[in-house]
Amino acid sequence: GDLTGWAMRYVPYNGSGQIPDWALTPAERPQALITMGSLFPQYGRDDFIKILREFADALTALGTDLVVGLPDDLIDTTGVLPDGVRASGWLPLNAALPVCRLIVHHGGVGSTMTSVLYGVAQLVLPRVVDQFANAARVVENGVGLSLQPTEVTPAAVAEKCAKLLAEPAYAENAAKIAADNVTRPTAAGVAEQLASFVTGGQ
Repeated sequence: GDLTGWAMRYVPYNGSGQIPDWALTPAERPQALITMGSLFPQYGRDDFIKILREFADALTALGTDLVVGLPDDLIDTTGVLPDGVRASGWLPLNAALPVCRLIVHHGGVGSTMTSVLYGVAQLVLPRVVDQFANAARVVENGVGLSLQPTEVTPAAVAEKCAKLLAEPAYAENAAKIAADNVTRPTAAGVAEQLASFVTGGQ
């Protein structure tokens, strides 16, 4: 027949963790979350800490508070972070995103899709492999912006983030995709379809 595939719902899973008090109530100022996943911080530590501090200075200057998703073993190496910056430890994205208006991340599929489904505008800074394709899809679908590695500076990041915070269309587009996502079958539902298909509906 003409069947080429079935749609399936994306269900965010970012691990388990305790939701902190600050993530349970709306913040007085807009909050932005920055995370670079697990690999870059671990294997480029000196570079990562320098970049983190530069980004923190630039983003807090926009009038936002910044939540830094950082592995627990790196928190002590950051030194004193600027005012308005919180190091959250290794907190699941789905615990922090509900109180954030913006996320800056590396373009991993988990970060990308979870941000879309929580209706949060995103700035993607891809570095390797599929991250570039994910960043392109973010831009194509109007849910965020991207900077290529050679374009990334604190000033450029701040400029893109200011645009994302000022224009509600990015979050609105993400919310539309999120609404479409929940109309699709769950993985369990697709498994039932697959079993029925294999057995010929018996």
